[in-house]
Amino acid sequence: MSCCNGNCECGSGCKRGNGCGGTRGAKSLEQRIKKRSRMDVQIAEKELEVIKTQNKLKILKQELQILKIQKEGKSSIPEKKPQVKIKPKYKEALIEKKSELVTPSLFQEDERAKSWYVVHTGRLMGVYDNHEKIRNLPAAYCHIAQTELEAKAILAKAKEVKPRIPVFAERRGLRKAHGNILDEFSPSNSHSGVVKVTVSKPEWQTLFQELNASTIEVGVMAIKRNYQIKGVCFPGVAPEKIRDFLLAGLIDLVYPENNLKEFNYFPKLKQAMAMYIERCRIKSQDKRIYVKVISSIPYWDENKEYPGYHLLTMGVSAEVKPPMPLVMEKSELTEDELNLDRQDGICLVLKSIEAIDKESKLKVNYCNNHFLLISKFQKKINLGDLNIIKSWGKNIETEIHKGQLLQQ
Repeated sequence: MSCCNGNCECGSGCKRGNGCGGTRGAKSLEQRIKKRSRMDVQIAEKELEVIKTQNKLKILKQELQILKIQKEGKSSIPEKKPQVKIKPKYKEALIEKKSELVTPSLFQEDERAKSWYVVHTGRLMGVYDNHEKIRNLPAAYCHIAQTELEAKAILAKAKEVKPRIPVFAERRGLRKAHGNILDEFSPSNSHSGVVKVTVSKPEWQTLFQELNASTIEVGVMAIKRNYQIKGVCFPGVAPEKIRDFLLAGLIDLVYPENNLKEFNYFPKLKQAMAMYIERCRIKSQDKRIYVKVISSIPYWDENKEYPGYHLLTMGVSAEVKPPMPLVMEKSELTEDELNLDRQDGICLVLKSIEAIDKESKLKVNYCNNHFLLISKFQKKINLGDLNIIKSWGKNIETEIHKGQLLQQ
């Protein structure tokens, strides 16, 4: 029965007035056409099987006749097996119908199987003749070659090319992992709106003198750590001092307040630390976090300034332990002493990265080009965090090879 007063899109002349089923009718019509085409292919296949069976029957009859003649000894007819010939109309019909049902992607796979694939970057670097092994890789990682020799030549050339890394200020961050990992370093100055990412050489010498002259009363105390002069910062230190000392690579340990006001100039670091405090459920003043810092001092080349590298490790401390005061030794470092200090800092950072393995109980909380914040954890480090830590260390090694960190 019809359902829409003869105005139906499907042309069925519906008269019930309950709306048109034209879309549903179109879908069913399409299904019937598809089903009919499949049935035609099945019929052609069956007819082909019948032809093959008939030809086999003829061959068997001829072989039987030959055996009978050979048995009687009347003649020896050479055996000849006629080839099975398919009538052109059945063969063409079968190929045509099958091509309608086979999707283009299958033909593409057949074409791909004839090519060689070169993965020129990443852990799957190599030459492959099967696309299935690398089908999930981005196209930018792969190159298609027509011969195996060409593929090997492309791979050899890719291994010779060194990674292109821009200068510090233009570099992008590491790859993300978890929701806490951020990919850009942009410590915002909430007072003036000026972003400060490093300190100049005169500023560094001034901060070094200030650190040597500091006392427990001002919240910062100088100590000697691995032949380097570093500072221990206690709760309540001005955020400006934390910013300047940290960017200068002159901090060894920080005991921040639970509200983390000391890190106001590093909002992303502060956010990651706040999440750590929340996870550890630190609410009272009896417990607070501490931040252990391993840093390299900045690098100055003519008019350019390059930030240092800073590895920060968070943990929970029951009490604040003031260190022994350090008697001021020097008010200023020479150029050679600055170079040695920079080399020692980089070596300490790399050794700390190298010491971290799959058995370490750590977690990555924040990462960018120059800051890596990790924390003590109850479980062993997962593979994603371990890869981030190792990649961060590889970036430092790359800059060393470029000669932008160490002044020989």
